[in-house]
Amino acid sequence: MGSDFQKVLVSYIGLKGLYFMGYLLFGLGTGFIGLFPNVYSTLVLCALFGVMSSTLYTVPFNLIVEYHREEEKEMQAPGAGPDSNGRGKGVDCAALTCMVQLAQILVGGSLGFLVNTAGSVIVVVITASAVALIGCCFVALFVRYVD
Repeated sequence: MGSDFQKVLVSYIGLKGLYFMGYLLFGLGTGFIGLFPNVYSTLVLCALFGVMSSTLYTVPFNLIVEYHREEEKEMQAPGAGPDSNGRGKGVDCAALTCMVQLAQILVGGSLGFLVNTAGSVIVVVITASAVALIGCCFVALFVRYVD
């Protein structure tokens, strides 16, 4: 269901818009769970997290493919010079996967420290919300839009 929902949204708001919305909704959802720790609201928002988490893990790979497709079009244009960049999609995807794995290790270690310091697990959802909203700003400012 998540990927079908994403396909519909991409046609309206594009990959950058989908990435932005993923971070924004994830950040707001985790923030609401932290502010209103209710069983029912948590259950409803967890369904949203599944769709948004899949967005946050798949859109960067789709962006890599689009960036490479755009570079290939530029290289095929008349008057374009020889390809001086030997890096391909596989190297970029491998680098992105390594970054995601390293980020998960760093998050796991730092959240353990934060929970011990705060004495409550509520710090996990509040931190997730804050970092997601920072990520939302990063996407808005630094991710290049691709048609």
